[in-house]
Amino acid sequence: MLYQCASGLESVSTLTDGCQEGPPPDGSRRIGKERVAMKLSLRSKVSILALTLFAAGAFAANDSYKGGLNLSAPVQVAGQQLPAGEYVVKWDGVGPTVQVNIIRSGKVVATVPARVLRFDQKQPADAVLVGKTSNGERTLIGIQFAGKTYALEISGEAGSAEGASASNQK
Repeated sequence: MLYQCASGLESVSTLTDGCQEGPPPDGSRRIGKERVAMKLSLRSKVSILALTLFAAGAFAANDSYKGGLNLSAPVQVAGQQLPAGEYVVKWDGVGPTVQVNIIRSGKVVATVPARVLRFDQKQPADAVLVGKTSNGERTLIGIQFAGKTYALEISGEAGSAEGASASNQK
């Protein structure tokens, strides 16, 4: 490293009092350019790492789905009574059969097998399909999602589709 001194340029080995660290007098910024190059190199490495992690997360998230479920009245699901209210349904995979988690306030309240149904066109509205069991209980048998080309047909203790009613939710 060179230092600017009253007597001219001196190296570290001949450093004497009265010298100040600084760039060489010819205006060269070689030291600054090296520092900038190292910063750019570090930024490039961090950017590449961030993009790699983002891409890996995006690919992993492709098979994970979720949608809203708004129950206007209580229904039975997988042997459990779900009170009226807002829920989130989540499942992994494209089907044909999946395990659906029904979540309320961040907690899984029911897990039920379902079949993923595919449509050629996007569904016009959210809908909850409810059937009735032989003893008259309301049972969730399907969920349709607005703007999506898929729906869920709930398996298990669902009632027959003959007694099904659709409840459109917006």
